[in-house]
Amino acid sequence: MELFSLLGAYLHFGYVFVAGLALGWLIWH
Repeated sequence: MELFSLLGAYLHFGYVFVAGLALGWLIWH
């Protein structure tokens, strides 16, 4: 279960990173 929790945290971080990148792109363009 520890691996699953780590994977979930990694996916959540990736989602936040992509969302932030998209928001930054909208601001610059």
